[in-house]
Amino acid sequence: MNTETRFYRQAGLVYAVLGTLILLITVGSPELLKPERRGDLAHLLVGLPFFFVFAAAIAWGDRIGSRFQKVLTALLTISATGRTLVFLGNGLGHRPRVSGTAPWLTFETAAAEPRMLVNSVLMAVICFFLARAVLKRP
Repeated sequence: MNTETRFYRQAGLVYAVLGTLILLITVGSPELLKPERRGDLAHLLVGLPFFFVFAAAIAWGDRIGSRFQKVLTALLTISATGRTLVFLGNGLGHRPRVSGTAPWLTFETAAAEPRMLVNSVLMAVICFFLARAVLKRP
């Protein structure tokens, strides 16, 4: 197995394992366990299989085509970077929100959520592995 293939396989494994861990940490949030938030909780749980589908596409996407694998992994790297910043903001007590009256992002001040800081670190690790796979030249 060459280095590029190994990096994609590692990125897929990290994406699946840490992504699932992040989802479980998020689902364990006391806010999501309130009855009025059950819909949000359901949406998160429905997303769980997608971690594995995307992880498999990252790890073995070269069987479909190396360009597919590289583009998908690059898009997921960008997406994961955004999620890292959102988790970091939530962890520090600044929740990003898109304002209905303004076309830009605003921040609400809220209580800091330490578990979201953990999620931001885990997501940063995912970003590293995804970016490493995309940027590695054979």
